[in-house]
Amino acid sequence: MSHRKQHWIPQSYLSAWCDPDKPENHEPYVWKFSKDGRTAKHKAPKNIFWENNMYTIHRSNGKRDLTLEHGLQGLEDFFARLHRNKLRNRIELAPEEKVLLLLFVAAMKVRTTSQRDHMQSQWGDALKKMDSLAEQISEMTNEEKAKFATMQPLSSSSSSESLSHRQVRNLATKPLQHTMFTMIMKQTDLFSQMYMAIIGANISPGFITSDSPCVWFDPEGYKRPRFYRSVGLANKKVEVTLPVFPEQAILISWNKKYDGYIELNSEQFVEDLNNRTWFQCKEHFIVNKNIKKDIWFDPF
Repeated sequence: MSHRKQHWIPQSYLSAWCDPDKPENHEPYVWKFSKDGRTAKHKAPKNIFWENNMYTIHRSNGKRDLTLEHGLQGLEDFFARLHRNKLRNRIELAPEEKVLLLLFVAAMKVRTTSQRDHMQSQWGDALKKMDSLAEQISEMTNEEKAKFATMQPLSSSSSSESLSHRQVRNLATKPLQHTMFTMIMKQTDLFSQMYMAIIGANISPGFITSDSPCVWFDPEGYKRPRFYRSVGLANKKVEVTLPVFPEQAILISWNKKYDGYIELNSEQFVEDLNNRTWFQCKEHFIVNKNIKKDIWFDPF
């Protein structure tokens, strides 16, 4: 079946972390570590971080709609060319290339199993409440149902803005198919208002990546009460990071000093970013060598 095996972390992206010291004539591979760092296996990028039909939309007529998969593939192809022709060589990006790169960064946040599971949990809670309400209504008498129907919601929003039971069920079961495009576009719109730096650091083993590599981080979030520590792009301290390859990472922020290509050969910066990448990963992180550092595992 065509396009059945769908990667949530692109092979073309992961290939930048292939071990440069692999044996001759061996298939290129990356080092895939468990989150606790206890196990490490070398794996070809094509064999990891994929699910069957993860982005496929199944139509009522039984046909498979691959619009999302093809759209992501187009972004992946663009990124591979940009990485090869400009990012590695520190060549200035054209405005349209910058927008497409921001789209790629947003997609790397939205398309993962971590994001999918998070949305399923949120919409699943809403679905349970709606299921419970539907069950209560089914047990009402006709008089009680008529009285219930006349009740107006306390919210000032119109009923046309609310979601139906079926829509919530769809969001709880297939959130990426119903929300991914909109989320990517909204994030890209906010990213375009921020500054983007492409930071280089020639320090071995360099930047690591993971099964959820795009990280939103607020360096001052710990100062706020726990209830207010969620990270949003409107927060002026937020930093969005995405490792590009072991020698380079993207940093998007509201800080204008981080803009354009920056060579920052700071081991502290590299390990701080690696710590964020490790903390955010769901189950595995990726290194281009069979190396791990204790500093990556610091939960603080």
